[in-house]
Amino acid sequence: MLFQPVKIRYNSNVLLSRFELTNGIADGYGKTTESIKTMKQKYAAIVHEALKEAGINFVAYLPDDQIHDAQKMITEDPNFITVGATNEAEAVSACAGAWLGGAKPALLIADSGFLVATWPLASLSVSYGIPMLILIAHRGEVGDRANWRFITYKFTTEPILQALQIPYVRASHPEETKEVIMGAKLSTFLWQHPVAVLLSGEVLRD
Repeated sequence: MLFQPVKIRYNSNVLLSRFELTNGIADGYGKTTESIKTMKQKYAAIVHEALKEAGINFVAYLPDDQIHDAQKMITEDPNFITVGATNEAEAVSACAGAWLGGAKPALLIADSGFLVATWPLASLSVSYGIPMLILIAHRGEVGDRANWRFITYKFTTEPILQALQIPYVRASHPEETKEVIMGAKLSTFLWQHPVAVLLSGEVLRD
């Protein structure tokens, strides 16, 4: 095996959801911290198990509060080699190197990270036919409780995926997430081309 994985303990105390408050105090939507955390972990576990069952064994990511539970589960699972990047462009390069070394890579990022990663995706993954599964925490949909900053992703993420000719599919409900991820993984490696999954709606809703 060409990879020598280095496991770095994921410190979940560093990254907290913007809605998580101390001592179980209810947030503005009437949910306590404990109930929010349980729901997020439940959905994170679906993503984690789907990637494992799909045969993904390498995951590059940049820590993000929206998906930190999924990132934590994956980094603590010995079935995965994980790379925590300092920016998403580096994460794309890590996935490309992993593929060339025989791994099955996935990129786990947020909308903002996808925007950062567009050039390396275009010039490396798309141009040279390097497959990688891209999971994007997608905010800004109508009905999303995310604040005003996230509306920009409503008008940027999907158009850029289309411009890059990266096929994508949406997972908006927890019960469909596993099937969507496994189908996207199948396509990316059959087509030798990146394929994205937009994790949105109930999957990310706190």
